[in-house]
Amino acid sequence: MRKNIRSWIFFISIFYVISICFLMIMNIGLSVSKIELYDSDENKEKLAELKEELLVLESNSCTTVIDEMIVYYEKTSYDGVVELKEMYDIEDPDSMSFLNYYLKLKDNCNITDEDNEKYDFPNLFITSTIQNEAIYQRYLYQYELGLKDLYFRAIAEPNINNVEYLIRKRAEIKVISNAIEMVKERDL
Repeated sequence: MRKNIRSWIFFISIFYVISICFLMIMNIGLSVSKIELYDSDENKEKLAELKEELLVLESNSCTTVIDEMIVYYEKTSYDGVVELKEMYDIEDPDSMSFLNYYLKLKDNCNITDEDNEKYDFPNLFITSTIQNEAIYQRYLYQYELGLKDLYFRAIAEPNINNVEYLIRKRAEIKVISNAIEMVKERDL
């Protein structure tokens, strides 16, 4: 009887170790390091228009911040396959994320509470940041062991990534557009 229990425990532990090794190998093989993102032509055209409008405005600290936001937009505008590490390095909170421009814009453009309400700056900045974090969230915990539904992930996930990316980029364009509009109205 004892011998049977020992052999069962031995076989169960061997099965457990083999299962864990199998799941680890699957996770390594199925981990994602690149995603496919495309910026819309409408956003690119609107950004070109905004750059032209910014060139007409008098140069000051406010327009400098807006120009920095445009440069940031161009640096994070992707068309095709992108390395997640490259995206994350640009978006690293210790360096410069789009949300950091809110403080710079507020300080350099003297944005009041009325301006925030009129141009919806807080919501647009947060929308942009949340959509970006949602893309990363799916890929942060790839090391966890488990079985994934590969078939439906292959269908749904790429589409969701690009939709979230486009929401982010539209929010960034709207922030830049609103900031330029505010500068024009104020004659800063």
